[in-house]
Amino acid sequence: MRVLGVVRLSRETDETTSPERQREAVTRWCELHGHTLIGFAEDIDVSGAVSPWDRPDLGPWLRNRAGEFDALVGWKVDRISRRLLHFASLLEWAAEHGKVVASATEPIDTSDRFGRLMAQVLAMFAEFERDAIQERVMDGRVKLREHGRWGGGHPPYGYHPVKVDDGWKLEQDPATAPVVRELVSRVIAGASVLSVCRSFNDRGVLTRLGSDWTASAAFRVLRSRTIIGQAEHKGKPLTDADGLPRQIAEPIVSYTDWRTLQTTLDNRAKAEKVRTHGAALLLGVAFCECGKRLYRQSGVSGGKLYSYYVCSGRAKGKRTEKDSPERCRNKPVAAATLDETAVSGLLTLVGALEFMERRFVPGENHAEELAKVAQSLKDAREEWDLGLYGSDRQGYLERLSRLNERQQRLEGLPSTPDRWESVPTGETYGEAWDALAEVEERRAFLIASGLRVTLHAEPVRTRSLLPGLPPLEGGRVSVVIPHDLQQRVLEHAARTA
Repeated sequence: MRVLGVVRLSRETDETTSPERQREAVTRWCELHGHTLIGFAEDIDVSGAVSPWDRPDLGPWLRNRAGEFDALVGWKVDRISRRLLHFASLLEWAAEHGKVVASATEPIDTSDRFGRLMAQVLAMFAEFERDAIQERVMDGRVKLREHGRWGGGHPPYGYHPVKVDDGWKLEQDPATAPVVRELVSRVIAGASVLSVCRSFNDRGVLTRLGSDWTASAAFRVLRSRTIIGQAEHKGKPLTDADGLPRQIAEPIVSYTDWRTLQTTLDNRAKAEKVRTHGAALLLGVAFCECGKRLYRQSGVSGGKLYSYYVCSGRAKGKRTEKDSPERCRNKPVAAATLDETAVSGLLTLVGALEFMERRFVPGENHAEELAKVAQSLKDAREEWDLGLYGSDRQGYLERLSRLNERQQRLEGLPSTPDRWESVPTGETYGEAWDALAEVEERRAFLIASGLRVTLHAEPVRTRSLLPGLPPLEGGRVSVVIPHDLQQRVLEHAARTA
């Protein structure tokens, strides 16, 4: 009988069931029974909960090379699978294909009915053991986090585990922590997430999984509290016994920068919409005179692509109800025309001015932390009233004391409001525009400039902002810049007159 040996290990450091010992046991079993060992399907660092068909090495044997072996033999049943459902499916597959499943160290041989029954019983106990191990591991990780220690698994991007006397702790990885800081600083400075990802990929900077950067991979890092050293589980912050965020590592970026980052991403998200024909330059910049946004629509006619900006209000009401008061009657405009009008209008006015970048500056505001402390105080008192502390009055009083001290310390810190400030960049609007190559970056630039483009149903007469120039006649498009930028345009015109 031709035997395929099955080797599996959840962790390579598991000495009691090392791959070498498993291979030796299967080899001896084949020699004892006079069978031919044709090879091994070895899956290292693979959980027993993974289906045999989904395992990297065993799966292809089952799907594509079943004709090359007559039996599957593992050191123990749990090396083949630790899920009863998966093991039962494997036994059914083996019966249908005339295969035998056996254990080299247990009295298991599925060539008879009794052997199949014993195999299922052992698989059931293996699953119970796996669940018990998971519970012990999770409990152990909770205890480790309580003492600021790392509980194992994949470390967050930017950190690596370091062995200490009483376990492991997370420290900043000298190779990836600078990548996190660069990613955060560039996004705060105005770069799009996609542009940063492209630059990382061009430089050969890889993610934690060793793959190219994508927007979703970058957002997982940017939105995570792990970059400020706080513990998370499934995207939720873990708290300590007092209900406050648990600190398990030194922050890679400051809490102030993290707050700035979250505000920056939130503001950008308000303008993001799903696009089906590429990025629209004026999405979030161009509006209809009725006040609704303009969206770009594209279509192909006669083999040629046509793109238009259309008022979202045109979709309201039934299409047959042409005179419906809910339906905007403003006609679409060619996308290329509106894009050119908007950009030329902006650069005509401000192209020679120095570009001032707006940056969010978080103040000394501890409202979020104070709210968490207040909630923890409320929870502690409710737990005492419900008798959840039992006779541990001292533990209850110590918790109240810690929370009150933290509340008083936070209340004593200075408080200043968040603000936006304009930062000189050393280049003109025209130079900054020319340096941008991607549509997403140019759209972000227009939004940051405060540009607002309005599409009118009828031609309008627009007053010129620059002194001495006549009003603009006959166009359906008006271009408006913020009041502070208008003042800079007038001051610049006065100085250069």
